[in-house]
Order: sequence, then C-alpha cells, then structure tokens
Amino acid sequence: MMLTAHDAAAPSGINPARARDAIRSLYRGAVLTAADLSAPLLALPDDHAVTTDLPGAVPTGQIPQTITRWASLGIAGVELFAYGHDRDAHATGALLAGNRMVRAVNAVKSTAPGLAVTTEVCGCSWTDRGECILRAADGAFDLHGHVRAHGGHGRAARGRRPMPSPPPPCSTGPSEPSAPPWTRPSTATSP
Repeated sequence: MMLTAHDAAAPSGINPARARDAIRSLYRGAVLTAADLSAPLLALPDDHAVTTDLPGAVPTGQIPQTITRWASLGIAGVELFAYGHDRDAHATGALLAGNRMVRAVNAVKSTAPGLAVTTEVCGCSWTDRGECILRAADGAFDLHGHVRAHGGHGRAARGRRPMPSPPPPCSTGPSEPSAPPWTRPSTATSP
C-alpha cells in the first residue's frame, strides 16, 4: 500500500491538510517505493547456520531465491557484503577469483541482470584482525593495497582480470610516504 500526504500518520491532534504551510510542507514529500530501494545482502558460507534476524543474511547457495523474491517486490538494487574467508594481513582472500563476494555478484547478476549491484570495500571480512582498512608495515593506512584488494570484485565477477595495477600510493612527503595527513605530526607553530 502506498501512503500519500493525506494518508500518512501525523502526531496526535494535527491534521496536515488543515495545518499551516510550514506543517503541510513538513508532511509533504516524495512517495518512496520499492524501486527506490537497495537491499543489503550478507553472503554467508553454505554450511554456516543463519544465526541472525537480518533478513538479507543468506547462505551463498540461497542467493538466487532471495534475489528472485526481492526482484518480484520491485526492489531495484542490492548492496552485497560477504562473510570473509582466507583472512590475512593483506586481505588476499579478496583477490581470489572465486571468493564469496565474486560468487555472490555472479549469483545476483545471473538471477536478475537488471538489478543494480554494489559491493562493500571494507577489509573487515578479509583481514586477520578484522580491521576495515589495510595497513602498511609501519602501521599507516595502505590505500594502494586497499584499492588493489577490493577494487577487483566487480571486474572478477564479470570475468575480467583483476586491475593490472592499483593507483599510485598517496604521497605525503619523503619521510612518510604512506601516512595520511591526519596521522602526521603537526607542523603548525604557535604565535
């Protein structure tokens, strides 16, 4: 059922249709439909028991059934998350050609080719420490490695080779080539 401004619930005692302009505009808005939504999907291992109430947490083998149901509801997109595997400090599991994220993308696109698919680019599923980012040997954020590890999910799912080389690392100066600006010591002087 679609709600309009006249059907929408209002605080007790307020009739938006009879209220002042400011109140009417507060309750007037675009109609949100399933075609405006992207649903989150967490691809679990097939042998992993689903132990959450999250409706989008499904074993990888059940992704086609879930996508078929969502597409029939008119949902226009899916944001994929993968329960990681082969975890290490460099997130090399994210680079494996048949990793769970790649299999999930393939399952979605083969089931509903017109569905928009986005993937997470977080390292937490792929790093041995569960951190969201990759770190260089000195502990600084490794943007170069992060892009290399996570930039290839869509390419691999489309049967393309991983990115040939990641973009050059951030240069923050000769003494700290991989340190982001917020981790460098301040050079400001007080007056």
